Amino acid sequence: MLLRDGQCLNQEFRYRKRKGEVITGLTSAVLIEVENRRYTIVLIMDITDRKRAQEALIQDQVYMRSIIDSLPGIFCIVDQQGGYLIWNRNYGKVTGYSNTEISSMTVMDRTPAPDRKAVSEKMRYAFEQETLFEQYGLVCRDGTVRDYLFNYARMDYQGRLCLIVNGLDISEQKQTQDNLTPQEIQVADLIRKGKRTKEIADMLHTSASTIGTHRNHIREKLNLKKEGIHLRSYLQSLH
Repeated sequence: MLLRDGQCLNQEFRYRKRKGEVITGLTSAVLIEVENRRYTIVLIMDITDRKRAQEALIQDQVYMRSIIDSLPGIFCIVDQQGGYLIWNRNYGKVTGYSNTEISSMTVMDRTPAPDRKAVSEKMRYAFEQETLFEQYGLVCRDGTVRDYLFNYARMDYQGRLCLIVNGLDISEQKQTQDNLTPQEIQVADLIRKGKRTKEIADMLHTSASTIGTHRNHIREKLNLKKEGIHLRSYLQSLH
């Protein structure tokens, strides 16, 4: 390049100093002619620290990307207009859209029409107030709508007020919930409202053991096999 163009500007090269230390230099060189003799003027700026900082930043970004992509469910960061700034790989996989397509969309584009007003209000509330959990549908490319439990939390991202959105697919749980018997639905509704087994038994004019059986059936149908999962909290998350 130097011989062809007569100059070489802002090129990065690695140099070894006398004591063996390797540095990165931003190098510019120019060919000049003085009294029929050609000379090369070379300027080298040591950018080793800057280069290391850039490489560290890239490594951090790669690390953060790997964390985001390993999160269960879907994850994204959206601005105050609902535009997507960051999303995990699973978001594209679930919705069926490419990164290019997602980058030009908003949350409302992926929200069922009947839910849009409520989603808009809840997002505005999250921006102004606090973290919240809400259940809404997610529209996919093929037109299917999957039920998701979303967690919204506000944050400052690159100097902008944004929302972190985490979503867990509860479609199967919702479908299973629809398979509850009318009496199980009634019991589940009372559990959701905080009623205890004896209270429910008195209200439904039955025995506590019968209510206990209903509770077990509800847990089985909702696939809540782990004892650590609180039935009331789980039922509240579905509404």
